[in-house]
Amino acid sequence: MKSHHCHCAYWMKHEQTEQFFAKEMLLQIDQAHDHLHVDALNLQTLYLKGDIQAARGRCE
Repeated sequence: MKSHHCHCAYWMKHEQTEQFFAKEMLLQIDQAHDHLHVDALNLQTLYLKGDIQAARGRCE
């Protein structure tokens, strides 16, 4: 899943227009969100290559 097509990304866009949170806070959330998707993609890649143990090891 692309990071800009998930529920969190839609929420972030909404919050940026409503300005309920400070810009710095939204930037930190956005960075964590991007890291989450990178990690998820790495886990999926390992799993699809058949390296299930390595994928599981990254979850610990």
